[in-house]
Amino acid sequence: MRKLLFLIAFGCLQQACEAQVLHFKDSLRTWFAAKPSFTMSLDGRSSFIGASAASVLGGRLGWDYGRVGVYAGLYTLQRRIFSLQYSRPGDTLYRRLGMTYASATFEYLFYKDTRWELKIPAQLGMGLASKTNIRNGVPGETVRVFMFPLEAQMTALYRLTRYLGISAGLGFRMANGAGPSYNGSIYSIGATVFTGTLYKDWRKSREEQKPLKLF
Repeated sequence: MRKLLFLIAFGCLQQACEAQVLHFKDSLRTWFAAKPSFTMSLDGRSSFIGASAASVLGGRLGWDYGRVGVYAGLYTLQRRIFSLQYSRPGDTLYRRLGMTYASATFEYLFYKDTRWELKIPAQLGMGLASKTNIRNGVPGETVRVFMFPLEAQMTALYRLTRYLGISAGLGFRMANGAGPSYNGSIYSIGATVFTGTLYKDWRKSREEQKPLKLF
């Protein structure tokens, strides 16, 4: 009897898994059915390295399918971080931290109306993290290790005009391989220019020989 119940439960679970896989495949076909548009943009954000605030400079390019987007990007710290390890009379130790990495991004748009867009971008990257101990002003050997950062965010964008919007995001970075000093929250806020829309309208205005109205 127990074997029969186990076989029935296993069969039901298998069918449920197969149904979920088929549903996911259908979703993928739907997401990537639209004609993609090529995009290229800056992708900086603020973050924390250890207990220090840091600015991460970045840029990305890729394809926007409407519901989803796939991108490749390159990121680095705007400036290296100096973290005080200890300070005693006649003996002070700082640690200088840096990182540079490339990443692949998958971005999912889960809500959109005439003004708002809410997205979940997930990034998986590979790069180098560096550490240098500076004791009493004298730098030691720089140690570099491979890092595999995993980042997840939620971003919100509000469209002010057809070509201009404001955006904000909040998330977390897990820097696998580099140590806990490189883990930290990430956040961003700034202006967004819809270059794709601007370019399409500019081409249309040229074809129709009409001036482009920015506002």
